[in-house]
Amino acid sequence: MADDSEIQPPHPTATSADLLAQAEDLLAGQGDVVDAEGLGALLGLAVSHPSLGGQGSGEVVAELMMLVEQMQAGARADQAAVAIFLQAWRFLEASAPAGETKAALLNGLKTLRARYDQAQAA
Repeated sequence: MADDSEIQPPHPTATSADLLAQAEDLLAGQGDVVDAEGLGALLGLAVSHPSLGGQGSGEVVAELMMLVEQMQAGARADQAAVAIFLQAWRFLEASAPAGETKAALLNGLKTLRARYDQAQAA
């Protein structure tokens, strides 16, 4: 992980795309397991999202935030799981799926988060 001086808090007017780029850069600097500092930085980016929980990427970021919180609670973080959420965020930044496509994407993320939670409990 980069040292503390390299982790910058998001700018208060950062757009969703700006935050996504920061999250992708942060994840690229991690190994197979995201460390505690990386999880904290990801959570900081998620809570800074301008439409957290709102339609589109805000929904994915809310799911990412819940995943990161689960990872922090379990003291184990899988880089691949985080990457899937970031890819979904990127997909929603690049397109505006609606209806069944969007519902399937969000359902898949919720299922992944639930499976990750079950794996932590085992």
